[in-house]
Amino acid sequence: MFTFSITKTLIIVAVIAIALAVVARNWSCRKQPEPRVRLSEYKVVTVTSSCTLRVKDRLRVKDLILEGVVSFPDVNVEGTANLAKLAGATIRLESKGGLFRSDEKQSTQDVPYEAATLHGKVFGENGSCLQVQQLRAGYVETIGKVPTEYTAAQQEAKKNKRGGWSK
Repeated sequence: MFTFSITKTLIIVAVIAIALAVVARNWSCRKQPEPRVRLSEYKVVTVTSSCTLRVKDRLRVKDLILEGVVSFPDVNVEGTANLAKLAGATIRLESKGGLFRSDEKQSTQDVPYEAATLHGKVFGENGSCLQVQQLRAGYVETIGKVPTEYTAAQQEAKKNKRGGWSK
């Protein structure tokens, strides 16, 4: 009788373990839903480099580093002026998932300051993608895995020897 209850308990534990393994496998293999696209507008406070904007929402000032691109040091002044012209007074962020990865910092300004890295595309007042326009002008270059339109814009700048590619 004592052996029967231990055997019964072991069988129940084995069945539960198998059931958990099946559930875990199905859960991890399940296709994850596509994150929804978020659209947000920010006022441009200033342009600090050819790939960095200081923007303001209702409460905070944020430094946004355009994702997927890095500045050419040789043409940073021209690139900064070009980005300011392209951005205009407001920008629109199109992102999937969260907007920013950030490290909170306090500033001496009246408005809280936050350094943030942008996730997604940034569009200027005229509706053009700022990353693509800066790449096409040769003021920045791609870094890491980027959309194909970024690569095509960079290839165009290289081919026509624009900006940092002219040297």
